[in-house]
Amino acid sequence: MVMGKNIKSKDLIKLLEETNILGMLDENARVLLSSFLEKVDKSFLEMSYDQTLLRDKIEKLQIIAELAPCTISWVTDKLEYQGVNRTLSQECPEYKGKKIGFQSKDSKFYEFAKELFKIHEVCLSQEILSVIDGENRYFKVVGKKFNNFEEGVIIGSETTLLKNTEKKLRDTEKLIEIDDLTGLYNMRSVYQKIEGELARGERFGHSVGVIMLDMDHFKDVNDDHNHLFGSHVLSEVGKILKRSMRNIDLGARFGGDEFLVVVTRTNLDGIKIFCERIRSEVENYHFKMGKDETKRTVSVGFSITRPGSNSVTAKGLVRAADEAMYRAKSAGRNCVRGNNEMENPVLFQDGPLLEKHG
Repeated sequence: MVMGKNIKSKDLIKLLEETNILGMLDENARVLLSSFLEKVDKSFLEMSYDQTLLRDKIEKLQIIAELAPCTISWVTDKLEYQGVNRTLSQECPEYKGKKIGFQSKDSKFYEFAKELFKIHEVCLSQEILSVIDGENRYFKVVGKKFNNFEEGVIIGSETTLLKNTEKKLRDTEKLIEIDDLTGLYNMRSVYQKIEGELARGERFGHSVGVIMLDMDHFKDVNDDHNHLFGSHVLSEVGKILKRSMRNIDLGARFGGDEFLVVVTRTNLDGIKIFCERIRSEVENYHFKMGKDETKRTVSVGFSITRPGSNSVTAKGLVRAADEAMYRAKSAGRNCVRGNNEMENPVLFQDGPLLEKHG
């Protein structure tokens, strides 16, 4: 009699009876054998149930891997693909056996996989910028080795859209902060930036200065020429300031024909020299647009904190520079005046700015 693969314990007992094997055993032996076969039968049932659950889980994982909106690749320590999910196969149908990262013009993915199998840790996570089809594409990549350390899985999520959106948002925020006419900052966020510089000055023990400059008799430009030429003059002054400033300085259009420069990591002599250079460059500049041309001057005021000061606010610093500029106007215009916190700290307290000087 041939036994089938799925023979059960009761069938086996019947077979033993037919072959008189049970008859050769005493009662105790028959009871023990029957009990053992029942336990074996139960174990086989449990194993069969576990295998069914395992197959079900594997099937679900396969579905998830195929439908996941991320790239999943199974790789070997030879740095070759064993297989990929549907999302990645859409990039290229044939992956199996090919070197990792073959589809990109650089070796970023290959180097990631190489590092994954090289390190002692099981997992590795990186952000990768790769050139694919001539386009910069960003990926968040996570790799994990399997227990044998000869195989692993690499899961990648493309973040190109997110990166591009973040860049557009930063560009938009920058446009909001920039004055269209002069290319300098507007006053929307300047006070916050000054507060940041004051905090750094306190931390690192250096001085922070603010320069205020106002075009002298600017109304005459609009009256004698036109507002378009007046805008041209303001735009050119913005360019002069940009050329004069260091990379760490910040220039802004304060409003109308007034400008502001935030100067950091400087001292009293340094800010005086800077102010005089700006005043001189404006005085010697020939403003011209078509048939309209003019020579102009500016009145300049500055304020500077003592090194590492912790008692001045952004508004107080601007107010002290504005007061100095008012004194420059009163002194006959086209000159520089300043306020030093060490000499006159009262002027650096918060308060309203002086009225427009002209």
